[in-house]
Amino acid sequence: MAECPFEYAKVKRQTGQTWLLKDGYTGFWVLYARSTGLLIAFFALLDTFRRHTNIFQYKVGQFFGTGTAAMMAYWVIWPFEVLKNQAQAGTSKYGTSTYERALHIYEQQGIKGFFRGIVPGSQSSFLRNGAAMIVMQHAQKKLT
Repeated sequence: MAECPFEYAKVKRQTGQTWLLKDGYTGFWVLYARSTGLLIAFFALLDTFRRHTNIFQYKVGQFFGTGTAAMMAYWVIWPFEVLKNQAQAGTSKYGTSTYERALHIYEQQGIKGFFRGIVPGSQSSFLRNGAAMIVMQHAQKKLT
């Protein structure tokens, strides 16, 4: 996936580490699982909103509908986001495999450890995806 090197560099910079291009696909498989689950959940929620509400008839509805679908999709996959970040940060003290990292998080923090950072992550996802829908709708209108 194209996003893996960017996610890797982001996590390395957030943790004050230097990143190396050759390690850009560190955490690929957990990122793959995260992204697959994220897209499935997002589009399922978006389709549900489109079928069962009239929320997308209005700009504010497009913003809130898309933002909510993205935020809820992130809630579904957030444990994978935590595990991806652990892998990309290179926290070998937590283990070298995703399973070992998951076990360490659970043993040290319980289930809540898999949801660290979910509030700012939810806010970010809601805002950027809601805004992206408005921009996309505007661009589509201009192009057609």
